[in-house]
Amino acid sequence: MMRFAVDTDIFVWLVRPRSTGALKGVQPPVLVTDVVWKEGGARKQGDANGEAAERTSLMTAWAGAATDAAPPESKEAETAEALLLQGDLDDGEISILAWAVHHPEVVPVFHDHQALFRAVEELPLRPVLSFHGFLGQLRNQFGLDRAVAERISQRYCKNLTWKHQRRPVAPEWWAR
Repeated sequence: MMRFAVDTDIFVWLVRPRSTGALKGVQPPVLVTDVVWKEGGARKQGDANGEAAERTSLMTAWAGAATDAAPPESKEAETAEALLLQGDLDDGEISILAWAVHHPEVVPVFHDHQALFRAVEELPLRPVLSFHGFLGQLRNQFGLDRAVAERISQRYCKNLTWKHQRRPVAPEWWAR
């Protein structure tokens, strides 16, 4: 069975429009690594009051509990160590990718361009989702209300800026 391994930044942008209640109403098969769980529960720059608690609540609703992504002496731990040496991913991204490499049913979900690129390189011929790709799955496959999905998309596109890059826009297929 396919499971989405969702990165911290995805949870950040999902809860910012205060959509946690509607999101809890859908039940996608989600895996949250222990590292992402810890990151998601911590207060982030730009958080409004209660957003860290909302992220934890959503992670609990979707995943139940954290998955130890790199148990000692495991193949996942070896992969995490190799990815760490590359120096281009943060700890949450590493935990997701290290787990996904060894678990073909896992679909990584990333926001960061470098993580998306690395996942495509490390997981040839396997699905990897971006923010809108995952939001589209929530809307089209798991019943997230279209208006809620649109509100989340608009907030993401309006308020996010990447270093040295233009604001994101919803993909062409989003309006369908």
